[in-house]
Amino acid sequence: MGNIFSISLSLDTIITRCWDCATGQASYICNLEDNLHALQTELAELKELRSDLMRRVKIAEDEQQLKRLGQVEGWLQRAETLITDADQLIQESPQHVEKLCMGGCCSSQPRSTHRFGKQITRILRKVKYLKGKGDFSDVASKPPLPSATERPSDPTVGLESYLKKVWSCLQKEQVGIIGIYGLGGVGKTTLLSQINNKFHDTTHDYHVIWAVASQDRPIEKVQDEIAKRVGLSNEGWKSKSLDEKAGDIRSILHKKKFALLLDDIWEWFDLSRAGIPIPTQENGSKVIFTTRRLDVCC
Repeated sequence: MGNIFSISLSLDTIITRCWDCATGQASYICNLEDNLHALQTELAELKELRSDLMRRVKIAEDEQQLKRLGQVEGWLQRAETLITDADQLIQESPQHVEKLCMGGCCSSQPRSTHRFGKQITRILRKVKYLKGKGDFSDVASKPPLPSATERPSDPTVGLESYLKKVWSCLQKEQVGIIGIYGLGGVGKTTLLSQINNKFHDTTHDYHVIWAVASQDRPIEKVQDEIAKRVGLSNEGWKSKSLDEKAGDIRSILHKKKFALLLDDIWEWFDLSRAGIPIPTQENGSKVIFTTRRLDVCC
């Protein structure tokens, strides 16, 4: 004979489960009006929260030139979608409320009203959840700096071979510093600008910095240009000493693989005193400079 087994179900258990199911389904109809009122209140608060957040973002973007955070943008997009969906349900609600009878616990079209009540409950839960996620201490931050900023430049007439030669040297790990020497007006700055623009137009992992040294206070001028490029320049920056500025620059640049394009050097330039890490094979950084003095270049 085959194995014999039996299943015994308690009638009380079956009745309880059926009752739980029935009352759970009925609650979507009985609570429809209360949930609608709650949704209208929560939705109004969500709209106020969205407006306040958008106002903060606009100030940060327009007045402070910051870029909104991705999580803020995502929240605003989800809020926009949810508000549209909730408004649509609220607009449809009168026709469903009219179907209610017996104190709001029954409906002349129970299936349709039940479905609508379930939608209201679900979207009310989403609105409450999204409201709880809309408290941002910061809404924007400084946008990432471009790896290189394109510079206006004249055509490199007769300089194409030099451009290729310098760019070829830049690809060599053992080359850290490149000097470009020539008399005034021969095209040194133009060549350096073309190198800068080649960085701008190609894919690389350098943080490119352009600075002009000139004759008067060259180190301070270069420090100020670097500070602008790496985000150190502010009101407090101006009051700092040369050594303090050097320390700030060093703390930033030692974390970066940089290419410093240093134009118009007139005398020996102390990179370390300016806070510029010496290029090595380990850090991979580069310094390219121009000068009209052969002894400085050497």
